[in-house]
Amino acid sequence: MSALIFDLDMTLINSKKAEVYRTARKWKKVYELIPYLTSYPGISELINYLNGKKIKIAIVTSAPRPYCEKIIEYNKWEINETVCFHDTTKKKPDPEPLFKASELLKLDNSQILTAGDLDSDIISAKKAGMKSIACLWGSENKNNLMKAAPDYVANNTFELKSIIENYFT
Repeated sequence: MSALIFDLDMTLINSKKAEVYRTARKWKKVYELIPYLTSYPGISELINYLNGKKIKIAIVTSAPRPYCEKIIEYNKWEINETVCFHDTTKKKPDPEPLFKASELLKLDNSQILTAGDLDSDIISAKKAGMKSIACLWGSENKNNLMKAAPDYVANNTFELKSIIENYFT
């Protein structure tokens, strides 16, 4: 058994339209925008592929649980576990959220691959003993992301799928 842990914002979905409202904690407005926070091309197909291969999926995000759950529900994704803002006392780049996810998934850290758009995603994966994929399509600071020395780099979701296929076979 194996798993993939995704970051949510700017990895699975383009959430730029909601950023100003999230920062201001105007959650009603954020929730109204969910239909416009589109998943990146190929993400839904990738999630379906992972489910078909019996690879567990978790989302680890610094976003609150209601937001994360609404995104998952809107996109009709089958996700095994989520670790959200209030689920741990420490946040990425600390590995605590990833440790929580591996505990929920009932897997050893060595069986888990992570994917994210920020250097904190890569740093937390390293600290947790997990392999990481830098997802460049949503990254606003590619230099910092690359300085974190990810194990793999994906320029788009199609490259991400190829990395995942090779990793889990």
